[in-house]
Formats: sequence, structure tokens, C-alpha cells
Amino acid sequence: MAVPNTFASATSTIPLANLDGNFAYYDAAFSITSTNITFTGLATASASGFSGAHNGTVGATTPATGAFTTLSANSTVSGAGFSTYLASPPAIGGTAAAAGAFTTLTGTGAFTITGTTTSTSIQSTQSTGTITLGGTAGTGAITVGQSTAAQTLNFGTGATANAITKTINIGTTGVSGSTTNINIGSAVSGALGTITLQNNTTLPSGYTLTFGAGTATTAPIVMTAGTNLTSPVAGAIEFDGNAFYSTDDVTGGRGFIPSVHYLRLTADGTAAGPTIANYFGATSGVSLDPNIFYEVEANLFFTKTTAGTLTFTLTFTQAPVNNEAWYTGSPISGIGTVGAPQTAAIVKSTATAGALPATGLLVTAVNHQYQLSAMFQTNATTGGTLNIQVTSSAGTVTPLTGSYYKITRLPSANSGAFV
Repeated sequence: MAVPNTFASATSTIPLANLDGNFAYYDAAFSITSTNITFTGLATASASGFSGAHNGTVGATTPATGAFTTLSANSTVSGAGFSTYLASPPAIGGTAAAAGAFTTLTGTGAFTITGTTTSTSIQSTQSTGTITLGGTAGTGAITVGQSTAAQTLNFGTGATANAITKTINIGTTGVSGSTTNINIGSAVSGALGTITLQNNTTLPSGYTLTFGAGTATTAPIVMTAGTNLTSPVAGAIEFDGNAFYSTDDVTGGRGFIPSVHYLRLTADGTAAGPTIANYFGATSGVSLDPNIFYEVEANLFFTKTTAGTLTFTLTFTQAPVNNEAWYTGSPISGIGTVGAPQTAAIVKSTATAGALPATGLLVTAVNHQYQLSAMFQTNATTGGTLNIQVTSSAGTVTPLTGSYYKITRLPSANSGAFV
């Protein structure tokens, strides 16, 4: 038995040197009945609620050798690196901790979560609970998924069998006047990925969506073909695989956004004729998709070396379903004179050589101008190509700088609200 000693009070510190081999203390003048006894000077121990010795950093400070750093269920400790335990703690690592387990760490130390299976969850057990990554002040960065292996970061996925509304807020609670930058993607050279915004993805009010510069292999924006809205919505932009559409207002309805192919002569062309030849040169044909509606507009400036008529022809490699074409031109004496314009047309043509009626006898050595237009539906199964060609009854035609043509793909159905 230990040597009798005398306390000052029931809360006095017990010197370890006065304990006997059975960890007992004896005092002849005072007996201890309280179960709350304070020990000082302990370096290591193993007891209920604790296991192990020094095992790394907890919080911002590395504990001294022998300090307790691994805590098991039902432990209660208050000190640097810890905050008070929770009676009903949330799940860490996919498994709900027992009541009293440590679930909150304070300080600036590293916090590593390791699951026992291939999936690890951080979640709140409350229906309105919030999990916050990052503090309310400072400039620290939060890195999620840093590894050499392929990784996927999912926000708000799961529970696909139920109609659950999920909201993901990124950078929406900043201080008034502050700037919040949302960076998505990789800054590593060559590590280019695809970011897909699914239905109902909405930026917070006041944000601007800025797309990075395109490259020789990557377009800034790529829209996936889908089904247009049953009822147009003002401000909507859509793509059905045939044409792009925009809606200014619901009253006017959905309009199509023209996608125009354009070819212009930047120098005088080579003299063509008198036999049929491409007006815009050997490589001026345009490829067509099958069963699509197109509109053509051509402005033709030229001179003739010999007086004679001209025949303009829309030449298809595959017979169109339907072709309407027409032209209007300057008087036969040229653009420098006033007189009767030249005009003619064809309608409901299905010929591969859609030849328009010949012009009048055009004067030589003067400038002429013709506007050629067409609207056609391509072959139902094979699109083929289209060339704008010209034939002279005598001599040649020399196309002049500034001559051009445009071809526009049209929607497959009417676009707009009509009454």
C-alpha cells in the first residue's frame, strides 16, 4: 500500500510517484469517493475510447510522441485539433459513426477520408443538412480527385428511380461586389476534355458563360442534335440535326438560323465556253445531303468576247426531287444602259441538268450582271453535288471579280407561327 499522504481537497492533483503497483492511493486523513480523478504527466496509455500512440497530424499541430491521435467510438475529448463530439454524428467514409465519435476536426491540417470499399461517401444524415468544403475566409484551394488514374466527379447523381430535384450551387453566396470564378476543365497542355451541360443547367443571375478559344481540332461550342420543343420558348436556341433555330418571342414562333456556304471570286476567272463549263471554276461545286431543302443565291458579273446568248444551268450529279430556279439580268447592251431586263425561270424540274431558258443576244466587250436564284429538294437517297454552269452560243464568258454564290440549308418543315 502506498505511503499515507494528505490532500488539500478532493480536486487536488495526485502525484504519480505516490501510487503503488496496483495504481492505488492511500491517505489516512482523507478518502476519495469521486469518480472524476485528474491524472497529469501521462505520455502513453491504452483505454476505452482510445487506441494507439502518435499517428500523424490532427488539426494544425503535430502532437508530441505518445499523444493520442486515433480515437474509437464513444470517446470524449476537447483540445487542439478537435471540436466537441456529436450525439448523432453524420457519416464519414460511407459508415455512420457511433454516438460520441469524433467527426469534426478543426485547424488547418490535412483531412484524409479513406473508405473501406471502392465507394466512399460524405453525407449529412439530416434532410436539410449541408456539407461545406472550404472555410469562410482565406484563399485556400479545394482539390477533389487528384490521381494518376482515371476519375469521375459526380454531383447530385443517384436515385434514378425517383423524381428527385437536385440543385448544385457553385459560387452563389459570395460577398457583394466580390468576383467568383468557376473553372471547369483541365489546364494541362494536351489534356482537353468535353464538358456537357445537361437539361435545365442554369447559371446564377449576373454570370456570363465564356467559351475558350477554338483550335484546329476543337470547336468552342458543339450542340447535340435533339428534338425541338413542342411549344417554343422565348430565348431558346435549338438544333434538330437539320438546322439551328432561335426564338425571339413566342408570338412570332421559332425561326431558323441560316447556315450559309459562300464562295466569292477574288480575281477575274478563266474564260469559259463556248461549251458548258463551271462559272466559278473547276473546284466550285458544293456537296449536298440527301432529301434536304436548299436555297441558292448567285450574283454573276461577266464580259463576253463575242456577241451571243447565254444559258445558265444548275447541274446535279443526282436528280433532285424538285427544283425551281430563275434569273434576272441587265439589258442585253450591258449594265451601263437602261433597257428591258432579261428574266426567265424553270419550275418543278427533276432533271440533273436544270437549264434555264437562254438570254437575249448579249453585246460583246461590255459588263453584264445577272442574279440567279433557286430553291430545290435534293435526291431522296443520295445527295450528290451541285455546280452552277454556263454555256455560250458563241465566244466565251469571263467571270469578273466580286461574283459570288451562297447556298443555305433550309429546315425540313415550316419554321414560325402562321395564322
